[in-house]
Amino acid sequence: PRPFSISSSQKLHPNAIQITVSILKYTTPTKRQKMGVCSNWLANLDPITFADLKIPIFVKSSGAHLPHPVHSSVVMVGPGTGCAIFRAFMQERHVLLHQENKDKGLQEGEKVQIPLDPKCMFFFGCRKESCDFLYRSEFESYLHDKTITDLVVAFSRDQARKVYVQNKLIECGERVWEAIQN
Repeated sequence: PRPFSISSSQKLHPNAIQITVSILKYTTPTKRQKMGVCSNWLANLDPITFADLKIPIFVKSSGAHLPHPVHSSVVMVGPGTGCAIFRAFMQERHVLLHQENKDKGLQEGEKVQIPLDPKCMFFFGCRKESCDFLYRSEFESYLHDKTITDLVVAFSRDQARKVYVQNKLIECGERVWEAIQN
């Protein structure tokens, strides 16, 4: 079996499981083409032809979860497809925070009241912003509605000097320390 991380929250998508898959395809030094069997099979499925296709899956509990209460500080670091589980966490946090505000009597469309302290920080890294920034608009919307307090990105190949997530963690060291302390 090929394990993938679930990248959706059951609270937001109760009847579906979404995964984030990087398509493995490369040429070896001896010029042989190598392809990931599962990732390429999934990538080549035609959504029209196979609209009713049922793919058997097995869900294994990871033990990873958001801290309780929902307003606890969180620092998430997701390089590339490693963002999958954190996308699910953000979706979960978004639903829980909105439910909490609904329970407090806020009407639909009213500005959600989410305290900015403690922090919910997400550090995302990939090679190129133009083609590797997975879920960009979704992550930015979570920043805008204050589901997360920080969205810090590192694109390692978009400038002469490579910038990685660990560089961004160092740059934001004081804020990260505040979040950990909280």
